[in-house]
Amino acid sequence: MIKSLLLSLVFAASSSAFASAPSLNHFQSGLQRTRAALQTAAAQPGELKELLRRFESNDTISRINALNGLKAHVFSSSEARRSVLAAYKNISEDYDIRRRCAKTLSFATMYPAVQDALLSTAENPTEAPDLRGLSYKALYAELSRDESGRSPLIGRIVSAVKTESDPVIRRGAIWALFPVSELPFVNKPLLHIGMWDENKDVRVDALKSLYRAMGDANIAQSVKKIALDKSEDRLVRFPAVLLLSSIRSLEIDDLFFKIVADSSEHRTIRSAASIAFDRQSVHLKYYFRLPRVDQDGSPADPLSAE
Repeated sequence: MIKSLLLSLVFAASSSAFASAPSLNHFQSGLQRTRAALQTAAAQPGELKELLRRFESNDTISRINALNGLKAHVFSSSEARRSVLAAYKNISEDYDIRRRCAKTLSFATMYPAVQDALLSTAENPTEAPDLRGLSYKALYAELSRDESGRSPLIGRIVSAVKTESDPVIRRGAIWALFPVSELPFVNKPLLHIGMWDENKDVRVDALKSLYRAMGDANIAQSVKKIALDKSEDRLVRFPAVLLLSSIRSLEIDDLFFKIVADSSEHRTIRSAASIAFDRQSVHLKYYFRLPRVDQDGSPADPLSAE
């Protein structure tokens, strides 16, 4: 009780920003709920025809708005998929439209044509790094459907994480691996990158993607070591501390308490410990892209802020 009170008092000023959220759900079940909600939205008669008309217009704003609406149709409508795929693959198309097409196609990655298009762009060295990274991210939903590790997509994305030189592309590939990070051939390279990579931002994303691998004692111990290392960059320690929120034990609770009570710790790390202690914090859901709902009650799209 005293520990909880201290944690709440030390960071009372920021508590309103981290209001409680629904309990954590499995990544895949959250994705299924998102698709179900979109399918319901897609049932409105005449909507698809109007969205396609707006998407094929010359007005950029109208096309962007149409793409948002087409997220509810690309899963079930072959006409919608063809239209969005054509724009996405067209190198002469407006760049922002192509980016938004990638996000919309993330709702239809179970179709081979969509998978092939996204992976082809992601692996194409002539495409812009930002679009390549986003195309990897758009494949996260397909990876979440195959937790056995048999999907060839997983191996190709792991290869990109290891071999790509551009940090934007590597971060996109790392982002996509979040749903399957409990697989050893995925989490081992992620942990190595999180501990030793030269690029700090890449290290942070690799650590964040280890959330589902924290049941592995060796990974949990390595993450804990980073979290407690005061000589480590605090921006790298931050995700390590938050990762420990996935472990429910008195030992970890004591660790959070000690960090918060340590006046020599940087406020960033003390804040991380406070957030992690409240394992239902909505901030954790945002940070680790866990299933959550938006203010209107609809399932959130993890790619919306990308």
